[in-house]
Amino acid sequence: GFFLNGRHVKLHGVNNHQDHAGVGVALPDGMHDARLKMLKAMGVNAIRSAHNPATPELLEACDRLGMLIIDEHRMMGTAPQIRDELERMVRRGRNHPSIILWSVGNEEWAIENSEIGTRLTQQMTAIVRRLDPTRPVTQAASSSGQPEGTSVGAEVIGFNYKGQHDIDAMHRRFPDRPMVVTEEGATHTTRGVYANDTARAHLAAYDKRTGTGTSSIEEGWRFNAERPFLAGMFVWTGFDYRGETSPFGWPAISSQFGMLDTTGALKDSGQYLKAAWTAEPMV
Repeated sequence: GFFLNGRHVKLHGVNNHQDHAGVGVALPDGMHDARLKMLKAMGVNAIRSAHNPATPELLEACDRLGMLIIDEHRMMGTAPQIRDELERMVRRGRNHPSIILWSVGNEEWAIENSEIGTRLTQQMTAIVRRLDPTRPVTQAASSSGQPEGTSVGAEVIGFNYKGQHDIDAMHRRFPDRPMVVTEEGATHTTRGVYANDTARAHLAAYDKRTGTGTSSIEEGWRFNAERPFLAGMFVWTGFDYRGETSPFGWPAISSQFGMLDTTGALKDSGQYLKAAWTAEPMV
């Protein structure tokens, strides 16, 4: 599990892209504060900067507001440009107390279950640890369980979607290795809509899994809550965001994965997590 100042804490996490409705990606500083406060009201205590290094203003806001963060590098490799980007991310962020984990990559399908994946994860981890020996390093994988791979090489094993892994088997194989569910859910819901209307790109806001590779929000959290060895889970995603309009194409322009819509209003799945993640009474 995860311990903060000696106290066992479950990570109630979300993944976030940086764009916000009507603003785009270049967020005013105050918008970072506003978004974090919306997430904290839902019971969120951690975010993962999926899938790029967090902007300095976000790190500063996390420090002020007491939000934990996984700071993530996008591309795996040791070529000079990639190495330079990784080193700059660590140097820039290592004095921010909000950072609890560095991530050196996400879903590198071509090498996830190969010896190359193991060695590359270990090499990138060594680069990070040389610059910051105080924090462990993870890599978010969409599959695991083979003799070699990115999960095998990671200090903290990051699982994207329990339906794509045998997490209990990996825990038996690596009983002393910290583990966290770096992505879970990926459900499609439109706030306030309870019948599918494909012509409008509307999907019923019931907590349903979108396939065998993922879970409903309730299934994902129950699985995590029942396993103390898991540090916590990071829902895909906190907010809806532009792009990834699955399962629709144009004229849809937004994802529908969020626990909050693009304006920051809670969907039903967000209300469920608020009930699970906060102490206040919920109806």
